[in-house]
Amino acid sequence: MPIGIVYVCFCLLLSLAHGCRQSSGGIDMSFINDIRVGTTGLKNYQNKLDVISNNVSNASTIGFRRSKVTFIESFQSIQSAAVPNSGNTSFLEPTTQGYGLVGAQIDLDMKPGEYTRTGNLLDLAVKDDGYFIVEREDRQLYTRDGNLAIDANKHVVQETNGAFIKGFAATMNGNGTTTIDTQGPLEKVQFDKVESIPFKPTTNLIFASNLDHESHVRSLEVGNPTVNITDRYEDIQNIAQSIERIDPDQYEISLLHKGEEKLKLQVYFNDLGDILNWEISGGDNIETQTDERGLLRTITFFYDSVNKDGETVKSPMTVTLPKVSTTTDVTMPAHLNISSDAIKRNIDLNLRPGIPTEQGYGTMPVGTFNSVFVGGRVHTTETNLIDNEGQVHSAGITFEHVDKKTNTWYYRTSLPVTDPLIQLYLQDEDNLVLNPDRPSLLDLEEANQAIFGDTRRGEITFSENGFINKAISYMPALATRPADIERLEVGIAKFEI
Repeated sequence: MPIGIVYVCFCLLLSLAHGCRQSSGGIDMSFINDIRVGTTGLKNYQNKLDVISNNVSNASTIGFRRSKVTFIESFQSIQSAAVPNSGNTSFLEPTTQGYGLVGAQIDLDMKPGEYTRTGNLLDLAVKDDGYFIVEREDRQLYTRDGNLAIDANKHVVQETNGAFIKGFAATMNGNGTTTIDTQGPLEKVQFDKVESIPFKPTTNLIFASNLDHESHVRSLEVGNPTVNITDRYEDIQNIAQSIERIDPDQYEISLLHKGEEKLKLQVYFNDLGDILNWEISGGDNIETQTDERGLLRTITFFYDSVNKDGETVKSPMTVTLPKVSTTTDVTMPAHLNISSDAIKRNIDLNLRPGIPTEQGYGTMPVGTFNSVFVGGRVHTTETNLIDNEGQVHSAGITFEHVDKKTNTWYYRTSLPVTDPLIQLYLQDEDNLVLNPDRPSLLDLEEANQAIFGDTRRGEITFSENGFINKAISYMPALATRPADIERLEVGIAKFEI
């Protein structure tokens, strides 16, 4: 018995022992009625909890129908005392009194569930109303469980319990059509012949999609164009930044002091806006520092400044490069027309007067340049792929707008995290995935890249009239890494539609 019920009953017993009224030599019956009303509620709510628990525990059971509980209120008709009427008459006014819950009704929810691709060619799903007819232990039953297999005698059975699928007999006509005798008896579905059907890897995909050439494209947008930094001589130095696009994955950031270019950097991104590398493409008399992996971390350039003695000297300004970009929810200018689900990543350059090896460098004031990597408009379509070992994969092909002038789109193929090939990569210790059970977007990108290789990505450029410019578009043949799968034998059947 649940704890709540025990507590309520205990309180009621105390009431009976210490505070109840008596009439005509017994306990007041109205008080007993109150106890009964409360108990009916507790009992029926316990039934509701049982039904909910059963629904939750069977959430993944194929063909399971959810149940729902409907409570029914109980009324007891009673007669009230006589009510005076006009003259010397009176009448009895009938009233009703609530009496708790009785006979809670449990109904099946018959709404169709979601349709899921299983990869098993024999699996079937009933659309809208209807049931499969099955035979189990000489009883005819009805179910929507279409998880099917073939037994040793070539009968089609439910994989979960071995029940036979039944249907009407069909006759193959001479002209290739099929006649189904719906007036005859139901028979067990059985194949005359079972043989191995060789798989055929996917070689072509045909689908139709609309790609809007006016949608926004991948870009690196300036967050703030200038910063003011107080240097070691208490002078305020104004530094400006400008950004030039080299290609959708590569951008050039220039830093200027009083209009004079002091440093030019190139930054490379992947499709998620993660920083891949920094390179110096311009600048005189600069000093650099690298990290343990040999990647650029700080760059120091020099500018003319006046010291306390009034002399013009070369003063250092150090730029610290970010190792990674960070997700941002910053609001972009309306004229960019960026979709709400577009990737947006912060790239921050920190500027500090001095050289990192100098004493007191860490206490100098800091100025920050911000820019935002913005992904282009994305369009995704889904399809099934059969690899060169016959395994079926549900893949998504994502198109991203990267250049409006040439109307160029990148596309890449990705498998979901549940795909066996993805899981094989994530669980392989050699791939150094930090948390295989909760992989990051970058982990999934690297897994897909390892599976598809150079065939994963492509580039489509459209001509002015809207046709694909095949001369400059890159559309590789898709192939996946071999996977070890078990060969299955399936039957051959013809259905009249």
